[in-house]
Amino acid sequence: HRGLANLVAWHNSAFVIRPDDRASQLAGLGFDAAVWEIWPYLSAGASLSIPPARVRQDPEQLQAWLLEERIPVAFAPTAMAERLLAMDWPATTALRLLLTGGEALRHYPRPGLPFRLVNNYGPTESTVVATSSPVPTAGLQDSPPPIGGPIANTEIYLLDERLRPVADGAP
Repeated sequence: HRGLANLVAWHNSAFVIRPDDRASQLAGLGFDAAVWEIWPYLSAGASLSIPPARVRQDPEQLQAWLLEERIPVAFAPTAMAERLLAMDWPATTALRLLLTGGEALRHYPRPGLPFRLVNNYGPTESTVVATSSPVPTAGLQDSPPPIGGPIANTEIYLLDERLRPVADGAP
């Protein structure tokens, strides 16, 4: 329970979730991301919008749904997020924040997108998210986007193949 309470408090603070927000709920209930999509918003008094199953599987339909429903905060698994990032978005979109995670993010967002992309990482055992980072539009093309630093009340340890701490800046 403490892990979930920490996730909810961190999320609502980090992403400034308000009672008038509307968030998408895309993840299947068997995916730990569903916990992250549901509880922060309900605890803040915000609304959840659930698209039809066919919409969740198709990037064009999902984009149209996000635009039509005027969703300001959405989570999309990495593969779907990368497809959404490649699309053209109207400057007037209500979407201000696209959260992603679940797999390694391979691409940086292109300049000019009207929303911010945030990459998240964490094993289920850490209550969904352990690290988080906004992804800059101009990244180092020879390195992957960052997974970020620890969320509130969480510590991370970067270890080598022998489980020894690595020095700052070391791969």
